[in-house]
Amino acid sequence: MPSAFNADIPCVHISVYTSFMDDTLTIREFRASLARVVDAAVEDGHVTVVTRGGIPVGAFVPTYMLDKLEDWEDEQLGRIAAQAIADDRTDPGKSLTDMYAEILQEPTSGAA
Repeated sequence: MPSAFNADIPCVHISVYTSFMDDTLTIREFRASLARVVDAAVEDGHVTVVTRGGIPVGAFVPTYMLDKLEDWEDEQLGRIAAQAIADDRTDPGKSLTDMYAEILQEPTSGAA
């Protein structure tokens, strides 16, 4: 039976990306498996979360998902701008920085 151990990469757990792929990888695993992570994203639309010290710090996503996120972000900015204009036409409104902060803020507990 072939081993998943790679002697060229010491002290790193090698994930095997054949029929199953972990959803979360440490930074070391991510570095050691980058080509396979890219293939899984391109071929299967797989999202991989990268952790540092057990805390999620990033994600590798297919570009079509990033495009959808950017489209959604544009729609949200437009909605916020239209609402700010409708609320008070004498108010100078929100800055772009404030709108981004509102969109990107982490949800509070109990929020849907």
